[in-house]
Formats: sequence, C-alpha cells, structure tokens
Amino acid sequence: MKLFQTIDVGNEYPQQRLIGGSFQVKNFFTDLKRHDLGPAFYERQHDGTLVTKFVTEPLWGVGTAAPYGHDGRSINLEEVILRHGGEAQASRDRFAALFAAGAGCHRGFPEHARAPAG
Repeated sequence: MKLFQTIDVGNEYPQQRLIGGSFQVKNFFTDLKRHDLGPAFYERQHDGTLVTKFVTEPLWGVGTAAPYGHDGRSINLEEVILRHGGEAQASRDRFAALFAAGAGCHRGFPEHARAPAG
C-alpha cells in the first residue's frame, strides 16, 4: 500500500504528499523541538564543534526500553531526568525535590508509557 505521492515542484527536492488525507498519532509525548538540556548532555563532534541542542525524543515505549537519553548514557528514568539542566533545570529541580522526599509520584508513569501495539 502506497502512503505518499511524490510531487515534482520544479527543483531537486520533490515534495512528498500523504495519500488519503490526514492521520492522528496519540500519546506521542514529545514536542519535536530542539532544546538545550544543559552540559550533561552536550556532545563534542569530530570537527570540534559542540552540540548543545537536541530534539525531544518521543516517550512512548520509555516504560519498556533502556538505556535512556538521546545518547543512551542513563540507565534508568531517574538518572536521565536528574541529568537535565539548561531549559529543563526548573522541572529537573522539582522532580529532584519529590524524589528526595520519597514522593514516588513518578513511579506510575513508566508502566503507562509503552509503545503502541503494532
């Protein structure tokens, strides 16, 4: 079944158009934006440049898949959340306070963040 139609727009980059209208993805849990997550996530490239912004990864399947983070350097959800800084510093600090207090409110999330049945 063909999902996309190629449309020649007169340049070297033809457009792809969805055949059959629109669709909806539910429980994607991402904004698909680039964010500065702080120095614990920064990566030095081979040419010496420093990558400081990363696309928010979809969180579906996070309850069943490790390691965590765009780079796979975190072994569990608590660790990857606590690595956050930059734009996420305030959220990270609120999570750390709950975690330190033993609130455990984050514990139920992973069980519900599973990949969609395929």
